[in-house]
Amino acid sequence: MLLGCAIYKCECEFVNLIIVVCLLGHLLYQVPKVQKIVVNCGIGDAAQNDKGLEAAVKDIALITGQKPIKTRARASIATFKIREDQPLGIAVTLRGDVSYISLD
Repeated sequence: MLLGCAIYKCECEFVNLIIVVCLLGHLLYQVPKVQKIVVNCGIGDAAQNDKGLEAAVKDIALITGQKPIKTRARASIATFKIREDQPLGIAVTLRGDVSYISLD
């Protein structure tokens, strides 16, 4: 097979080639492409416990290699004791080569 003898600029070209070859073998005419991967984590305890949110930030940063952003509440919900703009979770968006590395 020709996959082993070619030189690829990045890992994403190799993964794309494998996906295309496999899907075209099943007679698919449109091949999907990975554009981004979003890793998010909702912390229900974040309203009362800031240390739990910071621990989750460190864990996700260690896993993905990027610093996550804190997601905030859009509106106040009195039943859940949540106020507007209060941090509730974290999210990281991986694009390009980084997304293919984490996809493995």
